[in-house]
Amino acid sequence: MRRFFESEPLLTEKELRTKLGEIGIDEEAATAQIERARKLTALNSQASWDHITTIGFRNREGQEVIRKTEREGSAPGQRVFVLHCTVCDHEYGADGCDIYDRLCPKCQDGPPGLSTMP
Repeated sequence: MRRFFESEPLLTEKELRTKLGEIGIDEEAATAQIERARKLTALNSQASWDHITTIGFRNREGQEVIRKTEREGSAPGQRVFVLHCTVCDHEYGADGCDIYDRLCPKCQDGPPGLSTMP
């Protein structure tokens, strides 16, 4: 399936509407499907790990991503990121998969930070 989609050229919106019309989908239904795809794409970009590991992302506990290191994390396939606690200014390392709900080890009783040194 992946090979199929990779081999298909990207279409402009006009080309997509034309192709949908050729298979019997009217303009109103095409517009609805395109809007649905746009909303889904926006939702995926907000919920993906890429968004959470982006420099500047701040979780609900006030832990902000300030940089990515080259150091392997403690969890399989993870990289260590440097986080900054906006509550107490403490900086520490954490696996990328932990960023979303991470608590500061200094002021929020979070687990100890990981080393950020190579």
